[in-house]
Amino acid sequence: MEVLIIDSAKMIRSRINEMLSELTYISYIQEADNIQQALNFILDENWDLIILDIRLPDGSGLDVLKYIKYSDDESVTVIMLIQEDFPQYRERTLALGANYYLRKTDDISKIMDICHDIHRKKIKPELFEH
Repeated sequence: MEVLIIDSAKMIRSRINEMLSELTYISYIQEADNIQQALNFILDENWDLIILDIRLPDGSGLDVLKYIKYSDDESVTVIMLIQEDFPQYRERTLALGANYYLRKTDDISKIMDICHDIHRKKIKPELFEH
């Protein structure tokens, strides 16, 4: 499973990277701290999961979300991260196609559960039938 973490805060990126590094089925983790860097990584790889901050130093994470959803085959899962929980952010991100909406302050640990769910969906059932 390949994961892209897009957040301007090094501390948040490091925390998420550290959590995900514990999962054996995560094969690749890349970090970006701005929109330009993120778009370059998005173009270069086929990501299973993109974790995206709504506020980036060079613009809005919503613009990156639009780009992902309009250019991808819908196979990528997108988690939007926000600092403040405003109803209009939640409505807008979900309307634009984000799969999840998490607060940095107290929801970040849910990323592990989401990764487990994505991984389970990718496992072929016939591997377990004998």
